[in-house]
Amino acid sequence: YGILAMRVLQTMNTLARALATEHHSLYHLYDADQSPALEHITQVAGFVGRHGGDDAMIAAAWLHDIVEDTEVTLEQVEDRFGTEVAGLVDGLTDPDHFEAMPLEQRKRLQAQRIRSQPDRVKCIKLCDQLSNVLRIMDKPPTDWDERKQWTYVQGARAIARECNGLWPELDTKFDQAYERATKHFGRVVSAQSGQDGS
Repeated sequence: YGILAMRVLQTMNTLARALATEHHSLYHLYDADQSPALEHITQVAGFVGRHGGDDAMIAAAWLHDIVEDTEVTLEQVEDRFGTEVAGLVDGLTDPDHFEAMPLEQRKRLQAQRIRSQPDRVKCIKLCDQLSNVLRIMDKPPTDWDERKQWTYVQGARAIARECNGLWPELDTKFDQAYERATKHFGRVVSAQSGQDGS
């Protein structure tokens, strides 16, 4: 029974990766290289797997953007992967009305929303935000100036704080990334601090 269960779980993750590959391969990120969207998805799934995520969490990591960014619905996720994985994906999917909001407001609402989510959703979300912050510094969207990039990083930090304490090693990695971002966007940080103090 144990071997059979393991094969079922491996199959679930293989299918989740295949579904993500199939649908995200149609999209690219908005950096100068127009990197495949799957780069981010793969990194998040890797973070979750390497830091102790269970099989349902790894599957959900592969699928965490699929409802927001492709035509795949949450109902289709549930049909293929069951209620457990679909519940995790639902917790990682922004409500439709978030999309039209200014970035700062959207990140603030994401932080408020993640606060009430189960711990397993928070762990995946932390991996997602870590990946995004690293990409912002290394391969930022070409149409985002440094102020907007820093706004995103600050919003990601607010989300990470809501996920704090569940995976200490990931907390440390996020803190290191945030410290690097603070130095990277030093001019923007200094200007903002000056405005806040005036």
